[in-house]
Amino acid sequence: MNSRESRSVAQRLLNKEPIYNIGIFVQCMVLALLVIVTVSYAFIPEFSGIVKISLALTFITMAYNNEKILKRKSFTPLYGLAGIAFVVMAIVEAYGS
Repeated sequence: MNSRESRSVAQRLLNKEPIYNIGIFVQCMVLALLVIVTVSYAFIPEFSGIVKISLALTFITMAYNNEKILKRKSFTPLYGLAGIAFVVMAIVEAYGS
Protein backbone atom coordinates (compact mmCIF):
# COMPACT_ATOMS: atom_id res chain seq x y z
CA MET A 1 0.00 0.00 0.00
CA ASN A 2 1.50 3.32 -0.98
CA SER A 3 1.34 6.50 1.08
CA ARG A 4 -1.48 7.92 -1.03
CA GLU A 5 -3.79 5.00 -0.19
CA SER A 6 -2.92 5.07 3.51
CA ARG A 7 -4.15 8.63 4.01
CA SER A 8 -7.42 9.07 5.84
CA VAL A 9 -10.53 10.54 4.27
CA ALA A 10 -10.16 13.68 6.39
CA GLN A 11 -6.61 14.22 5.11
CA ARG A 12 -7.77 13.74 1.53
CA LEU A 13 -10.60 16.23 2.02
CA LEU A 14 -8.23 18.80 3.51
CA ASN A 15 -5.92 18.42 0.50
CA LYS A 16 -8.94 18.63 -1.86
CA GLU A 17 -8.15 15.22 -3.36
CA PRO A 18 -10.96 13.15 -4.88
CA ILE A 19 -12.27 10.22 -2.89
CA TYR A 20 -13.09 7.24 -5.06
CA ASN A 21 -15.19 5.22 -2.72
CA ILE A 22 -18.67 3.86 -3.27
CA GLY A 23 -19.40 3.65 0.47
CA ILE A 24 -19.40 7.43 0.93
CA PHE A 25 -21.58 7.84 -2.18
CA VAL A 26 -24.08 5.25 -0.93
CA GLN A 27 -24.24 6.93 2.47
CA CYS A 28 -24.97 10.30 0.84
CA MET A 29 -27.73 8.79 -1.31
CA VAL A 30 -29.31 6.97 1.63
CA LEU A 31 -29.15 10.15 3.69
CA ALA A 32 -30.88 12.08 0.88
CA LEU A 33 -33.55 9.36 0.75
CA LEU A 34 -33.99 9.65 4.51
CA VAL A 35 -34.50 13.40 4.30
CA ILE A 36 -37.08 13.04 1.51
CA VAL A 37 -38.98 10.28 3.31
CA THR A 38 -38.92 12.15 6.63
CA VAL A 39 -40.38 15.27 5.03
CA SER A 40 -43.00 13.10 3.31
CA TYR A 41 -43.80 11.45 6.64
CA ALA A 42 -44.87 14.84 8.00
CA PHE A 43 -47.71 14.80 5.47
CA ILE A 44 -48.33 11.05 5.10
CA PRO A 45 -48.15 9.24 8.49
CA GLU A 46 -48.23 5.80 6.82
CA PHE A 47 -44.58 6.31 5.85
CA SER A 48 -43.36 5.41 9.35
CA GLY A 49 -42.13 1.96 8.23
CA ILE A 50 -40.24 3.47 5.32
CA VAL A 51 -38.68 6.03 7.66
CA LYS A 52 -37.48 3.23 9.96
CA ILE A 53 -36.03 1.24 7.05
CA SER A 54 -34.30 4.40 5.77
CA LEU A 55 -32.89 5.03 9.25
CA ALA A 56 -31.69 1.43 9.40
CA LEU A 57 -29.94 1.74 6.04
CA THR A 58 -28.37 5.02 7.12
CA PHE A 59 -27.00 3.54 10.34
CA ILE A 60 -25.74 0.41 8.60
CA THR A 61 -23.90 2.41 5.93
CA MET A 62 -22.52 4.67 8.66
CA ALA A 63 -21.22 1.61 10.50
CA TYR A 64 -19.61 0.24 7.34
CA ASN A 65 -17.98 3.56 6.42
CA ASN A 66 -16.86 4.11 10.00
CA GLU A 67 -15.14 0.72 10.06
CA LYS A 68 -13.69 0.47 6.55
CA ILE A 69 -13.12 4.00 5.35
CA LEU A 70 -12.76 6.33 8.32
CA LYS A 71 -10.97 3.70 10.44
CA ARG A 72 -12.78 4.79 13.60
CA LYS A 73 -13.87 1.71 15.42
CA SER A 74 -15.37 3.18 18.59
CA PHE A 75 -18.90 3.91 17.35
CA THR A 76 -19.13 1.15 14.75
CA PRO A 77 -20.93 -1.37 17.02
CA LEU A 78 -23.33 1.34 18.17
CA TYR A 79 -24.25 2.26 14.59
CA GLY A 80 -24.64 -1.41 13.66
CA LEU A 81 -26.88 -2.12 16.64
CA ALA A 82 -28.99 0.96 15.93
CA GLY A 83 -29.42 -0.17 12.32
CA ILE A 84 -30.47 -3.66 13.38
CA ALA A 85 -32.86 -2.19 15.97
CA PHE A 86 -34.58 -0.06 13.34
CA VAL A 87 -34.90 -3.07 11.01
CA VAL A 88 -36.49 -5.08 13.82
CA MET A 89 -38.86 -2.23 14.68
CA ALA A 90 -39.91 -1.90 11.04
CA ILE A 91 -40.55 -5.66 10.77
CA VAL A 92 -42.55 -5.68 14.00
CA GLU A 93 -44.58 -2.71 12.80
CA ALA A 94 -45.23 -4.31 9.42
CA TYR A 95 -46.18 -7.77 10.70
CA GLY A 96 -47.43 -6.84 14.16
CA SER A 97 -50.99 -6.09 15.09
